[in-house]
Amino acid sequence: MAAKDVKKRKNYDTGFYVKLSEADKKQLEKKAEQFYGGNRSRYLRAMLYNRPIDDLEMKKILTDLIREVNKIGVNINQITKDYNAFLITGEQVAHLEFYLKQILGEMEKVRKKLYQAR
Repeated sequence: MAAKDVKKRKNYDTGFYVKLSEADKKQLEKKAEQFYGGNRSRYLRAMLYNRPIDDLEMKKILTDLIREVNKIGVNINQITKDYNAFLITGEQVAHLEFYLKQILGEMEKVRKKLYQAR
């Protein structure tokens, strides 16, 4: 791999000590856990560079949404397999179509919210 292909990482070797109230410390830990899996340094660097908290919240929402969509995809694959093996009745197909329309409606709501958030 060529040297220019290697992504440069910043060297975080300098420590910094700060005094906080117990409530502030808990809030910092809560936010760091919520957005960066408990990594307080990453959370503080994001705040240092004026990255709006809304962006962090949106990142978490999108991550959760992607996880849920992936689960739905797995379920759809299982249903398709059963359908192709003639294990699903016509009535079950009608129920599946109903639920699929509901899912599509919910996804459209999410799309509109994301568009408004831009």
